[in-house]
Amino acid sequence: SPFLNGVLVSVDLSNNDLSMLPAGLFEHLPMMCSLNVSHNLLVDIPVRIEQCHHLRSLNLSFNLLERFPLALSTMSYLTNLNVDSNQLSTLPSLALLRGLQSLKWFTFANNKIEALDDNINALKWVTRMDASSNHLSSLSDDWGQLSRLQILNLAANSVSYVPDALFGLKNLLELDLSHNFVDSLPETADDGVNPSVLLAAHNKLERLPEVLGEFTNLTFLSVEYNDLVALPPALIDCQKIEFLGLANNAFSKFPPVICELKELRELYF
Repeated sequence: SPFLNGVLVSVDLSNNDLSMLPAGLFEHLPMMCSLNVSHNLLVDIPVRIEQCHHLRSLNLSFNLLERFPLALSTMSYLTNLNVDSNQLSTLPSLALLRGLQSLKWFTFANNKIEALDDNINALKWVTRMDASSNHLSSLSDDWGQLSRLQILNLAANSVSYVPDALFGLKNLLELDLSHNFVDSLPETADDGVNPSVLLAAHNKLERLPEVLGEFTNLTFLSVEYNDLVALPPALIDCQKIEFLGLANNAFSKFPPVICELKELRELYF
């Protein structure tokens, strides 16, 4: 129900042709927890949204935002923010992003963002981040500061280099690097790093590092459409793998380690 004790707490204005939101809207919704204005024609949101001190979830996806709404930078209670499929070329400065102290889920896929390195450590509370389908070309070691990340989607960017820091995220469960220009993965990983899903299809990988053998919780490994000629013997230690995608690589013979994966249910070779 959108009501709690007779008070409106959830508002859905999605799938309209709204080009603006009336500033007075927020004055009359002091208890609003969730606002969905996706699939409209919005270019900004009123500053008065700051008055919604109980707002936890905000969906601004599929609009016409060209800049990050500055009003959001003071919303320290917001936990879920979706600005997917807008026209953003940058995220705000480090100082402004730091205001989002409670943010856990952050989705900004399908935009035009080229870099995040200067302000990435302001997002250290985020547990799920979708940065797919942007224009990111490089990742720095600063990404290692996102220590709470559990799910990270960097698919469909222009990334060629993956810093060791990504294999230092101890809470990481799922990493998607597919559809980039990655030619190698980190050779080492910090103790405790043990993702269950690794997606790196449609890249330029010629080999996989032995360190993958330390990912003993790995259940889903997708590396189709690369330039692999062999699999690391250490993969035998990944005995939880259920899905293994190897199609469209450069194998000249069947990797024997595959036969040792006892839980394997789906193989694409």
